[in-house]
Formats: sequence, C-alpha cells, structure tokens
Amino acid sequence: MVVLFPPGAVVIDAETGELIRDFGKDQSDFIFLKGGNGGWGNIHFKSSINQAPRKALPGKPGLSRHLRVELQMLADIGLVGFPNAGKSSLLDKFTNARPKIAAYPFTTKIPNLGVLTLGAGGDDARDIIIADIPGLIEGASEGLGLGTRFLRHISRTAALVFLIDLGEENFLEAFDILHHELETFSRELTEKKRIIIGTKLDLENTQGRLEELKNKYQREQVLGISVFSNEGIPELAELFGQLVKEDAAQ
Repeated sequence: MVVLFPPGAVVIDAETGELIRDFGKDQSDFIFLKGGNGGWGNIHFKSSINQAPRKALPGKPGLSRHLRVELQMLADIGLVGFPNAGKSSLLDKFTNARPKIAAYPFTTKIPNLGVLTLGAGGDDARDIIIADIPGLIEGASEGLGLGTRFLRHISRTAALVFLIDLGEENFLEAFDILHHELETFSRELTEKKRIIIGTKLDLENTQGRLEELKNKYQREQVLGISVFSNEGIPELAELFGQLVKEDAAQ
C-alpha cells in the first residue's frame, strides 16, 4: 500500500516519539513496513502424482506500528501576536491571501498562508510565504485559547514577526508574554531571527508608544507600521526579503 503525504508532513512513532521521516526535508519515497509472507497455497504442492494436494502453509503477519502524522507548513515568515494585533490585516495587505478579518477575538481559527512577491520580475523576483498563526493569549502554553495548536506550523520559518497592537494598554508587556508562551512551547522558536512590529500607527498617540517600545527593547529590531496608511509597509516587505535571503545563504 502506498500512502501519499504533502510536503511538510512529519511522521512520528506514536509510542516513542521517534521521528520516522520529515517530508519537509526529504520528499523521496521510502519503505517503512513490509507485509507478511502470504504463505504457500495448495497449488504450490501440486505434482504429477498429486493433482489435488490438501497441504498448505499459513502466511505470517506483517509488521505493525502506530504512527502520528503532523503537518508543519512550509513558510518563510511566521506572524505571532495576540488576537486582533493585525496579523490577518498584514497578510491581506502583503499577499494574495484573503483571510477572514473582524474585530473580535479568534477571527483566525486556522493557519493562513499568503505569498508576498518581491522584485520586478525575472531573476530578481522572489516569493516569500507568510504564515498567519491564530492569536495567542496569556496562558496559551497551558491550553488556553487556540494558538498553541498551530505553533508547530512556524517551526520551519526563517524568522518570526511579533505584532504588537499599539492601541492596546498592555503594548509594553505584550512581547514578553508572547515570548514566554513560545519558549514554554518550544525553546527553538525563541532562538529564531525575529523582529517586533508595532501596528496601527494610524491611531492617535501610537507614535509615542512606538518610541516607548523601541526604548524598552533596544537590543531588538523594532519597526512601526499602519496597514491603512501604508506607513512602514514597503520597508517591512524589504526586511522580510532580507531575512529570507540570509536564511537561504546559511
């Protein structure tokens, strides 16, 4: 029996947790389990002096394993943030994706992918796949909310983009909370390249809040954008291209 898996699928032993095959790195065919010997039927023992043999050999059972298959999306950039931080709006602005957008928590209930095309075409053109992960909330690593169900989808990304809603009162604590939830889920996620994006610069008083954010995280790369006024959007697109290019060169 041949089982087909999409690129990005990971096959894991359900009992031991052993990684059997990562189809994001190797998409070639492979034989995992072999069926049992079918045994010899009566016809095998037929001869000139025994035309109707009643002898047969039983078959042997095949190998058996319990597997777990996970789909890890192949994306270049992963968007991380609280619900309504502007992830879906940014994905819609950058790409041909059309995610559902509304002003209530957990509008995004499944990961969304979009393709950002940079360059004028030809050899300079570059497609960047962006993944919008359902919003995290504080306590997500303990099972609250939706986000941690999908964090494995950003395990392959070249970089993570933390979106901070500058219109919210907790904008200065948001990154620390998000970073903690990711670290609790997987330390590898917090070791990826990252940038912090303050969103909704079109709102009143957000310019000052962006400066506060930059002052608090002086060792991080912090930018500000507005999807509606387009402020910071071209610069962010170029930065995405640089991050992906640097990752490919490694």
